[in-house]
Amino acid sequence: DVKQRRLSEENEAAKLTASNEADTATKVKSMLSRPHTMRFVSDLNTAELFCAKHVAVSRLAALLGGHSEFSQADLVALIGAPKKTSASGMWSRLKTNLKKKDGGGVGGGAGGGGNGGGGGGKDRMRTATFGVPLETLIERQGVETDLGAHGKQKLQVPQFFDLLLNTLKSMDLAVEGIFRKNGNIRRLREVADSVDKDYSRVDLKKDTPVQIAALLKKFLRELPEPLIPFRMRRLVLAIAALPAPRERMDAFRYAAILMPQANRDMLNVLMTFLNWVATFCHVDEQSGSKMDIFNLSTVITPNILYADVKEPTRGDRDDAFSYEACSVIQQLMEAGEYMWMLPDAVINFLRENSSEFVEGVSELNTKELLRRCERQIHQPVPASSSGLHRALSETES
Repeated sequence: DVKQRRLSEENEAAKLTASNEADTATKVKSMLSRPHTMRFVSDLNTAELFCAKHVAVSRLAALLGGHSEFSQADLVALIGAPKKTSASGMWSRLKTNLKKKDGGGVGGGAGGGGNGGGGGGKDRMRTATFGVPLETLIERQGVETDLGAHGKQKLQVPQFFDLLLNTLKSMDLAVEGIFRKNGNIRRLREVADSVDKDYSRVDLKKDTPVQIAALLKKFLRELPEPLIPFRMRRLVLAIAALPAPRERMDAFRYAAILMPQANRDMLNVLMTFLNWVATFCHVDEQSGSKMDIFNLSTVITPNILYADVKEPTRGDRDDAFSYEACSVIQQLMEAGEYMWMLPDAVINFLRENSSEFVEGVSELNTKELLRRCERQIHQPVPASSSGLHRALSETES
């Protein structure tokens, strides 16, 4: 009786597993076979983004081959996949992501602020906004924003961050030195403390544009890990050293695909917003912020792209690396929405391989995807009709 019961339980478990696998396979097939009308990275679903990351790895390895110490293995590590990826491992990750998309959404809404109280230690961390990991903030107060460069799928950012930018949008951004001036330090601390207790109760419009801009910099600076993560810093600096403008911009776009989604969405919104802020640099002969893209990148870079304190000191090279970091942010700002659009190679790869994946979804693993990417990289990629692409080509010649 015991043996029969065990056999019966094992059979039921096997049926359930097979059913779950079949259900996941159906969803993935549906994902990969939909019409490819996407234009932005945010338009990609889970399976498409996984494929796009492998295209990015393959293309970056080719672009950086003669200019840096990056190997394909270093780039694969940025996907978050193990060196040897089995089909079952791929299935496991896709099922986890599908569950998150189907029902495990993030919090949000106007009442998504802290729960009040906010004493020291653990109580503060339950409601805090400053100094909290970005992933935690997204889980706690993530909202879809109308800001940033995106297609049908909006970007997701912490609600307080969205509130800061929308408050600034309603203010006079032509005030001289906005984002350069530090504001009132004491007032910054007071507002930050109030935000940590319950950000939904704080009226940011009581402060000046300079003060809100300083609060935004403080919020970015106090993230436990910079907006451009430590593990991505060496990559973007290597890209900045590429000599050809078009190759450099393509590489930045591939690097963005490899970023964690929370970081990519927030960086997208921030760069797009600051690109717009720069238009108030010179309003007329008598007014203007005097903060063009170069000046804005200079003051914002130390808050979002910097070295880990654990990295060995570079001595005299620190200033050079700071300049290179500013150059990275300046280029991301200048590119505008083009920076966040899908590279042609990604769109072509998804189009060319979607039918094959539908026939054999179990082939979705890192080794197979990279093999297909290598095969594609030797094929000519149709030239983009983008104005920026043409401009970059003219710059090279």
